[in-house]
Amino acid sequence: MNSLPEKAYLNERYDNLKIQIIMKSLHQAQKLNRAAQKAILGQGTSSCAPTGCHLNAINNSNDRCFILSCPSKYGHMQLVNGTYQCCF
Repeated sequence: MNSLPEKAYLNERYDNLKIQIIMKSLHQAQKLNRAAQKAILGQGTSSCAPTGCHLNAINNSNDRCFILSCPSKYGHMQLVNGTYQCCF
């Protein structure tokens, strides 16, 4: 059977391992949060190549438009089925 000092050491070691796992999980969650924020703002590393026509777009009133997920690529406003859409 383990002596009291051994049990105390093992409990402390177990607690330290739990803390390390929690800290690693927290760090991974923070990285995921930053990546999600960049993607929402259109600054993510995902490919940014919109295609087709989009109803929800920002129009700059000069027939140029963009979608929020890809603000660096501009399309042109076109009338599609009676509704102006941003087409790429």
